[in-house]
Amino acid sequence: DVALLASREEITHPWGAVAVIHGQKTPVGDVSGMEKQKLKARKMAAKAGADGLIVAVETFEAGSQFGVYQKQEVYLSALAVKYITDVSSAPKK
Repeated sequence: DVALLASREEITHPWGAVAVIHGQKTPVGDVSGMEKQKLKARKMAAKAGADGLIVAVETFEAGSQFGVYQKQEVYLSALAVKYITDVSSAPKK
């Protein structure tokens, strides 16, 4: 069960990153396509042993294509995190 998070501020425990996941470019407004990518990213994060997945939808910056119309696209960008359970401020001897 990997929790979907909108930002690092939602994390309440010490953590470490275990994976960075980028999805495919998707047309803006393709809600079902983006939901499929979130589900796939969540499964990948679970396979990596993550406890949470910080998800953001980023805008794809297309290169200059003078005179060619291109639909705006977005992509999923996610950071899989694992909570650290054994945290000590004292150095181990």
